Amino acid sequence: MSSYDALARIYDDAIDVSIYENYLDVLKNFKGPKTLLEIGCGTAYLSREASKLGYQTTAIDTNHSMLEVASFSAYQAGADINFYHHDMREPFEGKYGVVVMAVDVVNHLEEVRDVKRLFDHITILLEADGVVVFDFLKAAYMQRLINHQERLFVDEEAYQWSVVKIDEDTIEHRITFQDETFSHRERFFSESMLLKAARAFKVLKRFVLEDRIILVLKKEE
Repeated sequence: MSSYDALARIYDDAIDVSIYENYLDVLKNFKGPKTLLEIGCGTAYLSREASKLGYQTTAIDTNHSMLEVASFSAYQAGADINFYHHDMREPFEGKYGVVVMAVDVVNHLEEVRDVKRLFDHITILLEADGVVVFDFLKAAYMQRLINHQERLFVDEEAYQWSVVKIDEDTIEHRITFQDETFSHRERFFSESMLLKAARAFKVLKRFVLEDRIILVLKKEE
């Protein structure tokens, strides 16, 4: 099972929400259609914030546990969000002013061809003046994660997080909770590799953080 089955309940407590600041800055200043699709929404923190900004919001993820938490959190916040269980490698319907993929969603893909397929789909989903905003992990940061060990405590429950190297480009996160271990893998993609896959787009903005880079792309005219 995916580590996100174990993390769903504690994800909002574990994640550093400051990573979303650049995303929200883009959303606040976007002048196009106020429609947003979040791919790999997790517990949908960003979708909830987008809803507050007046965006008609749709959110998709492949993990049922995350979607359950996301739906409940949206209900509590009074956020009107449409949730769907969906694999980002497959086509999706609709037209959106903004597509976002936050917190290393792209790194969860396994092959370059999957990245290309994803951006081909996004090209179709975006309005003429729409943008896609996403981040990806730096190689140095992923290297530093190898052999990382950390014990997390949430509501007096312990979660053991460890990271192992699978190959030169891939790491595996392992979460042990209640004597059961869950895992998911992340692959490194260089910026040039990602931009080649997103060849129908041009870079509007680039934010460089300690662990990742955030890109804002727009379709070439």
